[in-house]
Amino acid sequence: MTNEERQLLEDTARNLLLLLKKWDDAIAGMSVAIAELYRAAVTTPERKLVAIARLNVQIDVMKQKDESVLYLEGLVEQLEKWSGFAPPQTNRK
Repeated sequence: MTNEERQLLEDTARNLLLLLKKWDDAIAGMSVAIAELYRAAVTTPERKLVAIARLNVQIDVMKQKDESVLYLEGLVEQLEKWSGFAPPQTNRK
């Protein structure tokens, strides 16, 4: 491997790591924003249950399409904790 190729590889790896860091930061920011909107807009226990149920249906639909659901499952789990809602355990994973 030449020095030029090595430098190109190092620069690519560094830029990829920077991109991943920015991606993680963006996801964390979106999670906080969604959680705050959820807390502000979903004021009754019934609305909370409906919102969580809709998200769970969306997870099932995404799974049927072989789409990634890890982020959404984590978000729903967090919202359930904040809601004081502990649904029965499922074999979702």
